[in-house]
Amino acid sequence: MNRALSRGLWCHRGVLCAPTYCHVIRPFTSLSCLRTEQPSSEVSTVSLKQPASDSSPHGPWYLQGETAVPKSQQTSPTNALFEHLSQLSDEKVRSELGEGPEDRDSTLFLRLFHNQLSISSAEEKAIAQVNLFCSAVSRQHPGYTKQGLYTAFLECSCLGYSVSDDLGFSVVSALLTPRSGGQVPDSDKDIALRVLEHLSLRGTDVVNMKVFNMIYQAAAISPSPTGALSRVSRLIDTLDLPFDPLQARSLMVSHFQHGDYNGFWKLWRKLPLNGSPRTVADYEMLFRLHADLGDKLRARDCLSTWVPMMSREQPPIPLRGELLVDIKHCLVLADPHIAQKAAEGSTSILVRFWNECQSKTHWSKPAKRPCK
Repeated sequence: MNRALSRGLWCHRGVLCAPTYCHVIRPFTSLSCLRTEQPSSEVSTVSLKQPASDSSPHGPWYLQGETAVPKSQQTSPTNALFEHLSQLSDEKVRSELGEGPEDRDSTLFLRLFHNQLSISSAEEKAIAQVNLFCSAVSRQHPGYTKQGLYTAFLECSCLGYSVSDDLGFSVVSALLTPRSGGQVPDSDKDIALRVLEHLSLRGTDVVNMKVFNMIYQAAAISPSPTGALSRVSRLIDTLDLPFDPLQARSLMVSHFQHGDYNGFWKLWRKLPLNGSPRTVADYEMLFRLHADLGDKLRARDCLSTWVPMMSREQPPIPLRGELLVDIKHCLVLADPHIAQKAAEGSTSILVRFWNECQSKTHWSKPAKRPCK
């Protein structure tokens, strides 16, 4: 990471205004856009001191509220245990993790976990505790606090233990997990910022799409999300972040779900330009999002442009399976009378798409999408 960028990253927390390009090298000034109604002209300073172990305040939510434990940080004795947790529902995870961090034996998971820690090194124990807190906080376990997660992270860092970048980002993600009321308080955003500051000061590249995806998700659940989301989106465009295929797709869906259709299409068009060809799953997502949105005009435009494009992708996208079903739902949305028009011999472009779908399926009438 550029040293100048690292040193200047945390100098200000003011909202990054569009013309203020001199602050672009301090991208996390934008984190204040997650705060509630902070004026854009207000700039405050933040200490550049390394976080101390007695610092206080208080994951993954952008992957449906679940923070996966980084494999590189799962110590071998606890690897299988955390993998087991990752397969469970939120409610089941909260049950498996007992009453809180002081509970060592109320569940089979906790007994196995602490039994493994008893034969682990001090560093392995500390890392495992951070992973445990990440799993608990990201699943909204009331007995594990964000303050406790932050303290566990600082203890590892201050003792010089090897906290991977992936684990650090998982800590940030967990800290930005909505609380039970569905909000992320400013205190949570501040402590997440401290962790990002710590990662930056040690040389971790925090100016990437993964981090800004987290910030976008947190902004989306703020009390007044519209302004915050637009500022984060502008910052992402301004910084021209390194392309990450996985994070780009996650951010793309978030853009669409929060009404930033221009942001969605920008990323959609960037996929093949950045060496990440659009896939069957991408097209399933595309038509499913439009069908679920329920906007007839957007569905029509999407179908007219992207159904013909499927055969021109590299490799071509076959019309079958779930994709075919999603396109048919989209067609019914765009024209509720499409089946009747097809029977009457219409030659409109949507009817041609419908007939092509019908030739590849045994449907006799359009199915309804299940309610969510």
